[in-house]
Amino acid sequence: MRAAQQDLEGGWTGDGRGGERDGGEVIQSATEVTFILITPGYSARDFLARADETHLRVAMPGDEMVRQLACTVDPSTLRTSYVNGVLSVRMSKKS
Repeated sequence: MRAAQQDLEGGWTGDGRGGERDGGEVIQSATEVTFILITPGYSARDFLARADETHLRVAMPGDEMVRQLACTVDPSTLRTSYVNGVLSVRMSKKS
């Protein structure tokens, strides 16, 4: 199983010692899976997103979230953005 990760604007600045928490929303279309998390007060450098075919992991300072996905995705297509306090992680569904 191949994993992919993407730093936003050069790297995650957190220490990785935080616990896991539930949050965010997963939205599926016919071809794509999108994870949306409202997180005001951070910068793009505060996040690290990683994925394998069935899980998404998002790390930020002092916290980490793991979501099991309801479908299989192509981790190499992982794309992230952080705009106006909203983190968006997109991946294509595997065909």
